[in-house]
Amino acid sequence: MLYNKGKRKFVFFLLMLAMIFIISAVVMFLWNAIIPDITGWKAINYWQSLGLLVLFKLLCGRFGGHKHHGGRNHFMMHKFREKFANTTPEEREALKEEWRNRCGGWHGRKDN
Repeated sequence: MLYNKGKRKFVFFLLMLAMIFIISAVVMFLWNAIIPDITGWKAINYWQSLGLLVLFKLLCGRFGGHKHHGGRNHFMMHKFREKFANTTPEEREALKEEWRNRCGGWHGRKDN
């Protein structure tokens, strides 16, 4: 089977390549079905649709790699939780009260 790590990487590479070609064909089909009627632009061929995908990826994202959701915000939230866990109950309550005052009860708390 696929116990060999090299074989798995090769199969993964082939699957990713197939997905790129399939997505490119879908982009070409959708473009040719919609854009010429709406805008009057010409239909595109397969290689032009692949080029559009590459251009879009260059302009809007990065190639490969694992994306870290949250980035800096995730790091800051982790630091806040760490700091919050190391506080005494009195400090914790004071911090909660400060945030209630700052946020104006946005979390649905009703003050009497």
